[in-house]
Amino acid sequence: MATKTDLVDNEHSLQNLSINLRDAAKINRNFEKVVAHLIDRSKQINVIVRSVNDIASQTNLLSLNASIEASRAGNAGKGFSVVASEVRKLAEKSKSAVANIRALVDDIQNSAKETSEAFLNVADSLTNYQAKIENSSDSLSDIMNNSIAVKAENLGKAYQLGQIGTGTISRDIERWLSQLRGKDDPFLRIGETNDRSKAGNSDIVWSLRDINFEIEQGDAVGIIGRNGAGKSTLLKILSKVTSPTTGKISGKGRIASLLEVGTGFHPELSGRENIFLNGAILGMRKKEIQRKFDEIVDFAGVERYIDTPVKRYSSGMYVRLAFAVAAHLESEILIVDEVLAVGDAEFQKKCLGKMGDVSKGEGRTVLFVSHNMGSIQRLCTKSIVLGNGLLISHTDTLTAINQYQKTQINEVSSKKLDVNYEIKNVLINPSKIHSLDSLELSFEIHSNENRVLNSISPMIFDENNQRIAIMDLRNQLGTNVSIAPNKPLRIKIKINQFPILEGDYMLGIYLNDQITVKDFFDIHRFQILPIKEKPGEIIHEYEKIYRGFLNLDFKSQIMP
Repeated sequence: MATKTDLVDNEHSLQNLSINLRDAAKINRNFEKVVAHLIDRSKQINVIVRSVNDIASQTNLLSLNASIEASRAGNAGKGFSVVASEVRKLAEKSKSAVANIRALVDDIQNSAKETSEAFLNVADSLTNYQAKIENSSDSLSDIMNNSIAVKAENLGKAYQLGQIGTGTISRDIERWLSQLRGKDDPFLRIGETNDRSKAGNSDIVWSLRDINFEIEQGDAVGIIGRNGAGKSTLLKILSKVTSPTTGKISGKGRIASLLEVGTGFHPELSGRENIFLNGAILGMRKKEIQRKFDEIVDFAGVERYIDTPVKRYSSGMYVRLAFAVAAHLESEILIVDEVLAVGDAEFQKKCLGKMGDVSKGEGRTVLFVSHNMGSIQRLCTKSIVLGNGLLISHTDTLTAINQYQKTQINEVSSKKLDVNYEIKNVLINPSKIHSLDSLELSFEIHSNENRVLNSISPMIFDENNQRIAIMDLRNQLGTNVSIAPNKPLRIKIKINQFPILEGDYMLGIYLNDQITVKDFFDIHRFQILPIKEKPGEIIHEYEKIYRGFLNLDFKSQIMP
């Protein structure tokens, strides 16, 4: 968060740049005056030179006339007298011209001296101006750099499988010496990306690799990716919980993080003591913590238990207090991992509101990890998408969500239901679904025996595992659907105006073949986004907790 001093310094830098530009304009005008003066003197010199040339021409002409007169047989003395008279006149003109030339030379010398001094002044002014501009540029560069809160450069984190601790003093010294020489880690091996869907051949796995991004101060940034994408590793590196294998990441200011349930607090200390401990770690004074104390306790709702050791708190109480401490204490960067999923819906909403206030109202930077795309969309203006430890994109949130969901739909979903059945290639299209959108659901049922299915009924469950819809396919597919080991059953279902409210959902299926009669859960997870706003609508919908499960497509009017 930019302090008042930073803002004043930035304003002074911009004012100095404006003054320097005005000084440059004045220097340019003075330089133009000097050049105009020199041009005027040059014109005067040209006029005098032409006058001297005229005198020289007349002298030559008189000399020629004198020669002619002297050769004549007439009165030679008279001719010489005339010539002498003319020569005297020319001599006077030449004397006057020489005086003019001397005066002009003196004036030119003075002008040259003034011009030289003016040029020196211009040069000095330009030198000073260049220095001022460089200082102003540095100040502007500082202003731009001040706006960057988090920066990652070629960031990577590798783990060696099957090892508890691989570090030794000798290896650390060799790594340090290599780093001083600007060389790579001598013990670093190529390894593989963190792809959990297939077996690997290397014991080195890159949880993160070649990550580069910048986050501006005051931004709320979502970090999106499936399990194992590297989200938590990235936040742990930024929080200084672990160190990167390659590259570096820097954060401007103090960092408050809420990464996992059970971290950040001392279990033997009371809630009150942990609040003061965390504030002291962030560099806050006791009076500052006391000023925030009542607000923290009220937000967390643990006033009755504030003097109880936190080891006796429930997970929900612990997360509420931990978030309240992280959000209210004065840190420049707030990092929140998926721990908010432990809290109830009301508290999650409260936390999202507080993080929005922290980012927009207080100018602090928020990094938020969640699998709930609705929460990401409500809070974050920009998002980072990670996949198998690689940076897929860093863009606006809607585009990022769309890219993430496209990667999800392109992945083949397969799940073994029991010893006889397996479901494969579960796809929901489009990848980005809003409530009341149309969609297509397709999947394959594989069996290792010849069976006849009497009932196939896909089901939809909410995030609390409550069944909210069932699609009975008996009227359309029949009650005697054959399936064989080499003949999988491929089913496609088209749903018009999917009426379920926004949220996270799971797909299940009920199968009945007289031998296997069973509900199968959590075959595929998907998310429904809020209904698209229609042009002209100015009244927003009620909160989801008041609207049940369905969006009904209806029209109404007042009867006369």
